[in-house]
Amino acid sequence: RANDILRAAGLDLLTLDGRVAPDALESLLVDIERLPQPVTVIVDDLHLAAGESTEHLRWLIGRGTPGLRLVIGSRHELDLGIDRRRVAGTLVEIGERDLRFDEAETAALVGLLPSAPPLSHDDVALLHRRTEGWAAGILLAATALRGHPEPRAFLQLLNGTNQVIAGYLSSEVVDAQPDQVRDFLRDTCVVDDLNAGLAAALAVGSPVRLAELEQRHLLLQRSDPEGTTYRYHHLFAELLRARLLADDPEHEAVLQRRAARWYERQGDLSGCFRHLWRAGDRSEALAIIGTSALDEYLAGRRHTVHAIIGTLGPADLRADPDAAVSLVAALVLEGRIEEASHLADRLEQVAGPLLSPAARLRLLGGRCFESLGLGDVDRCLEAGA
Repeated sequence: RANDILRAAGLDLLTLDGRVAPDALESLLVDIERLPQPVTVIVDDLHLAAGESTEHLRWLIGRGTPGLRLVIGSRHELDLGIDRRRVAGTLVEIGERDLRFDEAETAALVGLLPSAPPLSHDDVALLHRRTEGWAAGILLAATALRGHPEPRAFLQLLNGTNQVIAGYLSSEVVDAQPDQVRDFLRDTCVVDDLNAGLAAALAVGSPVRLAELEQRHLLLQRSDPEGTTYRYHHLFAELLRARLLADDPEHEAVLQRRAARWYERQGDLSGCFRHLWRAGDRSEALAIIGTSALDEYLAGRRHTVHAIIGTLGPADLRADPDAAVSLVAALVLEGRIEEASHLADRLEQVAGPLLSPAARLRLLGGRCFESLGLGDVDRCLEAGA
């Protein structure tokens, strides 16, 4: 009987031109109220619906019929007039944070998949860390893992350019966006952390805003307590960067330089160094950081150049050996004593004769700090002599 009533009401909702008649929703609610049990109406992918459909839902939510439960799924946050329901406590919201898996749930999900390889506790932790609990990412990674002889090695290299993951993210996420959103994603993916000012400096003139992307649930999340800094999901960022580098490497270098200049204006010389380096402007990067290590340390700003310094080759060190000496001091001040010692050894080997007397003196001072950091007083005295 209930099914007959709802089927008749559903037909009555449509007029001859396929539109919803003005009194049809009211008629539907009257029929629902006659039913002995509550009715649950599920509307999925609402972000794909036309504006008129949203208005109908707003009206239903505003009425709040006790016999009607609405379950709405959308990739975007839409204006449905739900604030009153939220305040009244009659609204249940499930967001991205709620859907994120923890390690135990990640292990359980992988265990349910057919042909999934057995994973150790450490492997599951690594998978969870790389996917950040994103359910689709876990499924895609597990799919790609099938038949792989070394799961741990695969997970360590797992990134957004993996064929299975890249295919899904490209077709289901990136390519499904409007042109202006795709352009914004392309222009802002080169940085690790993103705020409104940096986004404006990178995506010049774009009307897209970070809060809008967050509402579209484009694997963007807030990364600070104040909610002003964002970052893309690791796998998503890696895909975007790979696409940018493959499609337009010259524009990629332009974006890196824009980021470097923005960080320089903020007084963040480590960030400036990082992006100049990525742009290929290595001599300028070395010069930027060259005289700043001690000043940055005394100002209470922590250097984060160690990940980039490890990529310096002999030609890079010879390009500006005096500036490179300050990188040794930067590593010491970061507490990376062994890395500082290794860089000093390499610098002396490939560019020793090119060092100015002042730079050589600074390098000896760096050696002393290295030795003290390692607890080798005799070596410190030997370097100072």
